[in-house]
Amino acid sequence: MNHPTLIGILAAGAGRRMQQHGVADKLLAPVQNASVLEWSLRFACTSQRSEPLVQVAVVVGPEDDKRRAVADACGVRVLVAAEAARGIRWSIHTLLAAAAHHDQSLAIVLADDPLAIRALPAVLQVASNETHAIVAVRRSSSAPHPVWLSRSVVSQLALHRPSGDDDHGLASLLATAKVHWIDPSKELADVQDVDEPHDLIRLDAAIRALDDVHGS
Repeated sequence: MNHPTLIGILAAGAGRRMQQHGVADKLLAPVQNASVLEWSLRFACTSQRSEPLVQVAVVVGPEDDKRRAVADACGVRVLVAAEAARGIRWSIHTLLAAAAHHDQSLAIVLADDPLAIRALPAVLQVASNETHAIVAVRRSSSAPHPVWLSRSVVSQLALHRPSGDDDHGLASLLATAKVHWIDPSKELADVQDVDEPHDLIRLDAAIRALDDVHGS
């Protein structure tokens, strides 16, 4: 990247659908040798290593002590969204405010979709010269992400706090914007976020098959 950029991982959601199946916290559920959240942090940090101007931060809720501990163990900056329970847009606003404060562009990813985070290098490459105001990976089965916002877009959006209980996330943020869309690579085209137990099984199998993770 040619300018300061913040990779922001949204990890403050309650995961109520998974709780209905007896999983207390889907982001702490084990997959291979790590939790879902830890895989997301690993993939985000891998995208950062060759980019000295890129930082990684994770957004958690005020009661998310265990998620915060995972981030601390990975050496990732933690941002607390005080009103995270009111909806995802409050967590997004926490990221916007942090990036605007340091004049950074912002790449937003979802913690419950670790494999999609592997598309970050492609997004950051397209966004490197800030020709586009917004860059996003097109998704057919879930919310578009990663989503990159230029510094000018970040500064504009950071001025507007969400109103009321707002659970409309990245899709609504992009609905009326001019977006430069990237089609996902073949291996990432069908990845989905973790919402139900069978998604954990699918994620486990997908991560087991990653040559660059296991060195096979």
